[in-house]
Amino acid sequence: DIPLTETARKSLIKQRELDFILGRRSKEKSLEGKRNFVFINSVGKQFTPQSLDHPLINIVNTYNKRECVIAEGECREPILLPHITAHILRHTACTRLAEAGIDPKALQVIMGHSDIATTMDIYNHADYERIQNEMKKAENILWQAVDWVLYLTMIIMVIVTFANVIGRYVFNHSIAAADEIARMAFVWLTYIGSIVARKEGSHIRVDIVVSLVPPAVRKVFDVISNLLMDGIMILTIRVTMNLVMENLTYPMPLTKIPYGVVQAIIPLSMLFMLIINIFHLIQMFRKQPAEEGGEKTA
Repeated sequence: DIPLTETARKSLIKQRELDFILGRRSKEKSLEGKRNFVFINSVGKQFTPQSLDHPLINIVNTYNKRECVIAEGECREPILLPHITAHILRHTACTRLAEAGIDPKALQVIMGHSDIATTMDIYNHADYERIQNEMKKAENILWQAVDWVLYLTMIIMVIVTFANVIGRYVFNHSIAAADEIARMAFVWLTYIGSIVARKEGSHIRVDIVVSLVPPAVRKVFDVISNLLMDGIMILTIRVTMNLVMENLTYPMPLTKIPYGVVQAIIPLSMLFMLIINIFHLIQMFRKQPAEEGGEKTA
């Protein structure tokens, strides 16, 4: 017996009633001596997974073809739908139930798994997805913090510079430490902005040659450029760390903030961009999940 909700039970009863109205029941053919199937087509044959797979595949292929044309016109990478079948949708439903915390034994009965190990594999997959989602949330929080530091630095620089201009030309009295604060904010603003630009892929690059070569060669160029950037950033971190440590004992004349604090943003930003570069390289070489075979989540 398959456990059903009341809504699902009523829907199946209505489906049978509809088949009687359409006259399909009189045409129903037996399958291995069995009859009275819930879902049959217009000629009385039973629906199979393939009966649902073909429309799903056609929908995905039609969308992907249209998306490729649109993406080419907009000069961007196409956002394609994955391979979807009835089995994948069934697995997706099972995964979502596991994520909702349904008891594994109850889920085994609902899904009709003969072996609890199959159900537990889906549970483990759901746990892995939850971990990935939490990591993405943590990543988003980190980047929001970087954005807020960027905004705050910009606000400080603008307010201090504006206040100094007003004081100098209106009140004939300038703020002594304004230039040092604005200069420090500008340095931090520049390097924090470079982190955000690297993350979003907004740094200026000359791609006249790269745009003329095939995608495979373009990927080689991307790898080489990323490795060169990694080497430069590692060298910069090593050199600037020594500079920061040396200048921590040398304060600025008016604010008394050590020069090393101002310069610390250089190795810090290089470290952030190095991590982003490494992740970018990993994504370039990561194998795409197979579209055929096995249970997958849509």
